[in-house]
Amino acid sequence: MMDDDSPPAPVYRRSSAPSPRLTAEMRATCVASSVREQRAEVALQPDLTLELIARLVLDENEDVRHMVNNIHRDIPSALLEAALANHPEDAHSIAFQEEAPLAALRVKPFNFATRADIERYLLATAADPDLARKFRSIPKTSSNAMVTLGELMTSVRP
Repeated sequence: MMDDDSPPAPVYRRSSAPSPRLTAEMRATCVASSVREQRAEVALQPDLTLELIARLVLDENEDVRHMVNNIHRDIPSALLEAALANHPEDAHSIAFQEEAPLAALRVKPFNFATRADIERYLLATAADPDLARKFRSIPKTSSNAMVTLGELMTSVRP
């Protein structure tokens, strides 16, 4: 049960009526703004340049970073690693990126891990062939769905 004093968790949804596309000049102005809502509006825009994404994944505001990570799933690994270095608390949202680094993959729930995620995780952890085979053979079930890849690896290591 929530305390009456605690604010509700913010929920961000893209409306069925898309917001107007911002011009490149407007995007640059908004990303440089001190107003969180303006930076958030840019984070929700499709087809951002790598420069804008780089600024947004390092934004001071957690909500803006969360939005850019959830809307833009193809952020390069180097940018994600820089984001994790500055904001390790963002690992849970970065874990869903196509090129999520190891630190984020460790906290990704097993049920949401793709075959590619698992292969990248095994490669990054330098799992020996027997351990990798054992890890790959674990079926996804309701009992392990929300277990993270890191926790699952700990459970199968000898």
